[in-house]
Amino acid sequence: TAIDLDVDKNSNKYDQQSSFTKKLARIALRFNVIIILVAHRRKNGFTTDANDEVSGSADITNLAGVVVSYDRGSKEELRETQRKLILSKSRLIGKLNFEGFVLNYNEASKRIYEAENELNFEFSWNSNDFWMNNEPTPFDEV
Repeated sequence: TAIDLDVDKNSNKYDQQSSFTKKLARIALRFNVIIILVAHRRKNGFTTDANDEVSGSADITNLAGVVVSYDRGSKEELRETQRKLILSKSRLIGKLNFEGFVLNYNEASKRIYEAENELNFEFSWNSNDFWMNNEPTPFDEV
């Protein structure tokens, strides 16, 4: 879901993105949860730093504990059915992987998988037996 940048006309979009990201970081710390924020890359390729490639406020990656990017790679390094998962920031383990983890990608199903036998795996949420916990979330308190 896109961030609503029309909420406060007195600040610019980067200030609003920074404020939003800080709120997410506080929620994550307060409730000891992982929040996944999906941010798109800049359209130009003026930087080689994966964390600077994120479009918008620098606080999006500065405040994150982990930054992972998903990349098609070049035609020379990957087949058309492969993608890379790059770990460019990790406060959890401290080790980074700019080379990336090579994964398979299926265009028809949009599924990302590692081994061929995983492509047709049926997840529990695809079955009729899937049960969802309808407990209230604690985020109304924030």
